[in-house]
Amino acid sequence: MSCYIGKQEGGRSFIGSIDDVRIYNRALSSNEVSALYSLESTPPGPTNPQSITFPSIPTLTLTNGAYSLGATASSGLPVTYSIGDAKVAGITNGTLMPLGIGTTTVVASQAGDGTNWMTATPVTNPLIVTLAQQSFTPTPIAGELYGSLPVGLTLPTNASGLPITARIVSGPASLSGTNLILSGTGTVTVAYDAPGNALYAAASVTNTFSVTNGPTNLRSQTITFKPLPAMTYGQKPLLPSASASSKLPLSFWSSNTNVAVISGTNLVVTGAGQSVITAYQPGDGSTWKPAAPVSQTLIVNQASQKLTFRTVGTRPYGTAPVALTASSSAGLPVSFTSSDPTVATLATSGTNTLITPVGTGTVTLTALQAGNANVSAATPISQSVVISQGSQTITFPTIGTNATSVTQVTVPGNTHHTIVIGSSNTVVSISSGNGPMTISSSPTSTATYAPGLSLALAATSSAGLPVSYSCSPANVASVSGSTMTILSAGALKVTASQPGNSLWAAAKPVNQSLTVAKAPQTISFPTPSPIAYASGGVVTLTATSSSGLPVSFSSSNPKALTVAGTTALITGKGTAKITATQSGNGSYSPAPSVSVTVTVQ
Repeated sequence: MSCYIGKQEGGRSFIGSIDDVRIYNRALSSNEVSALYSLESTPPGPTNPQSITFPSIPTLTLTNGAYSLGATASSGLPVTYSIGDAKVAGITNGTLMPLGIGTTTVVASQAGDGTNWMTATPVTNPLIVTLAQQSFTPTPIAGELYGSLPVGLTLPTNASGLPITARIVSGPASLSGTNLILSGTGTVTVAYDAPGNALYAAASVTNTFSVTNGPTNLRSQTITFKPLPAMTYGQKPLLPSASASSKLPLSFWSSNTNVAVISGTNLVVTGAGQSVITAYQPGDGSTWKPAAPVSQTLIVNQASQKLTFRTVGTRPYGTAPVALTASSSAGLPVSFTSSDPTVATLATSGTNTLITPVGTGTVTLTALQAGNANVSAATPISQSVVISQGSQTITFPTIGTNATSVTQVTVPGNTHHTIVIGSSNTVVSISSGNGPMTISSSPTSTATYAPGLSLALAATSSAGLPVSYSCSPANVASVSGSTMTILSAGALKVTASQPGNSLWAAAKPVNQSLTVAKAPQTISFPTPSPIAYASGGVVTLTATSSSGLPVSFSSSNPKALTVAGTTALITGKGTAKITATQSGNGSYSPAPSVSVTVTVQ
């Protein structure tokens, strides 16, 4: 189709407004036509302009806290903020929080809504964050008379909480702590200073007052003040030797109340050191002028102290820790040292110092008191303490069976007694001397011999050291380690010993008595069958003992059988009783005899 601009051809016309005419010298592809169509069909962007109102930001301090920025957009859309230096302040939801000292900018923006409102032109405001100023008002000082006692300054209260100090800027005065000491007449300026910190700037306020001599028509007076003798901490109060020519009473002032204070007209020592004591006479206002103050230096020496240290004595190794006892005449706490921690150590438990033996030998314990500002160090006191070997005991459980208990009896003096001790019914006859006598029996036990019988020995030492054993006689038993092997029957003495070491003394040996009874035995003797007579015939006897010991035989009828060793010789016809016996030995009791009847036919 052909279209013509400004003219009608062939009845065809273009109805509408043309704001974009494009002429191409070629045919457009379908993609190009589609792209042009999409471009022309896109709706137009927002067309409404908007502006931002951003109130200026006052100078802020770090103590102001949160500050609302308050910018608004004419569209009513929310405003956003950005800051040039995040170290100076931070912004959250339109609220600014000062963070540091400095100068920066805050930008208020509104990006539009994409449909109706266009992007607003950003508005920038400067931001200054400074230290906060401190404010305090000192109490005015009225005019003073020269010769008056020092004036106590009252430091003002600082709302910032920072401390305030006073200083003399100019004039005839000096400060001792917060006391104002007048040294002449004139104008005195006092400054009150407050330091700054991360939040507040330093501040200073001055106060001015006049010092005069008072009325000029009064009489002059002088003070005589003799030098002060040296004193010692703890000494009784001292009355200074001073007077005024006017005979008016004097007042005194101490420059260092940690050394001396004034109580009435007496100097009371409060600590060692130096203090300037000044005598004042302020006049009477009618006849006498104030006198020029006169000062003397007071020296207070440290007090001496003396230690006492209770004797510790000998301490055995293994005993419980004990507290050391020492005191200072000044009432100060005493400390201790040990010359050899490998022998004895010291440890604090509450208010006590405990000594614990950890070795043996001699150690030197020293009591010390280093003093303080008012009391000089004490002369140390030392004592030697011997840490001896610890004592140990042996516990030796009874061995064997049927053990008797240990019996202990105490009898009065000058008497005769017969006493039966233990289950073995041992009878003891004693005569006691002038005092009581205590006797006891050792534990006894029994065992029965058996080949290869071994008994475990289980003695222990209270020190935890290994226990060794011995026994006698050697033909009854032998000991290897903690095992005792029974060799034969008989009475046996078993001894448990512990020889000690460098820390423990040898234990007292503990003995036990063991009676090893002979073992019983029996004979087995089968009855032979009847024997046919044969001159010179021999019958073998086969009896045995349970102990393995040889069995002996005897015949009741030698005319039938004659015994020779373990055989019986046939001597004729008849009946003979053959008796088998075993008489025992050192380990076995005799066996009951066994008889059998043998018939020779």
